[in-house]
Amino acid sequence: MVSVAELALTVDELRAAAVAARRGDFRRCGSFGPGWSLSECAGAVLVLAAHPGAGASCFATALADALATADASPVRLVDAADPGRSGLVAATDTELGVRGQWRLGRRGSVAVIRPAYPVRSVDDVPAPVVAAEERVVVDAGWPGADVVAGSGWVSVACATAVVVVVFRATVPGARHAERVAASLASPLWVAVGPRRWHPAVQASLGPRLRRASAADRLFRTGLDRRLEATGVEAGPLPRPVAVAASAVAGVLRARMAESDRTEKE
Repeated sequence: MVSVAELALTVDELRAAAVAARRGDFRRCGSFGPGWSLSECAGAVLVLAAHPGAGASCFATALADALATADASPVRLVDAADPGRSGLVAATDTELGVRGQWRLGRRGSVAVIRPAYPVRSVDDVPAPVVAAEERVVVDAGWPGADVVAGSGWVSVACATAVVVVVFRATVPGARHAERVAASLASPLWVAVGPRRWHPAVQASLGPRLRRASAADRLFRTGLDRRLEATGVEAGPLPRPVAVAASAVAGVLRARMAESDRTEKE
C-alpha cells in the first residue's frame, strides 16, 4: 500500500505536471490515434506538391477558404509539414496556442492546425485532432514521392481522400506531376503558370494529364509576384488563385454529396 507521504509532490513537480497537462501530454484523442484515417471525416482533401515550389500550401489555403465560404460544414486546414519548412506559418489571423502536438489558430472561419514540434519524416506526423463533421484540407508539406511511398496517415490519405496535385506549368513540373501521380486514382490537378502555356509544356503533358484535361479534372491558376515574394499571409489570396480554388471546391462538394448519398443508401 502506498502512503500519503510517498505521494507528496514538490511545488516544482506540480508546476511541471501542470505544464505537461496544458501541453496535452496526458490527453487521449479518442479515435484519432495511430490507426486514424481521414476517411473518418465528413470530407477530406489532400493537397500534394508534385515538386518543391509548386504552390501547394497556397492552394491548400485557398481551397480551405473556398470551402468555408460555400459550405455550412466547419472547415479545418491541417498543415502536415515540419514546422521548419511550413508554408502556413503566417496564414492565420489568430493564434490560439498549443494543444497536444499541434499549434492552433484561425484564418477567418477556418480552423488551422500546424505541428508544434519538429517532425522527422512524413510517417512521423502526429494524427490530427479533428471532428468527424469537419471538412478537412491537408497540406501534405512533404515531397510528393515521400508521401506516396510512406505508411503514415498522410500517405494513407492518398487512397482515402480526394487528392489534388499541384505543379508548375513547366516541362519539368509536368513530368514530376506525372511521376508522383502514377499510383493515384483520379486525382484533381492544378497547374500554376501563365494563362497561355508555352507549346513545349503542352506537348510534354503525359497520358494522365491529358486524360485529366479531357475529363475537366485539370485546373489552371496564374502566378502572382507578390504572393511569390511574401508567401501565404493572413489576408485574402489573389483573385486568380481564389477563382481556381472555388472551381475545385465545386467539384469536391459534388463528390462529397455523391459519397454521402451512397453511404445513406
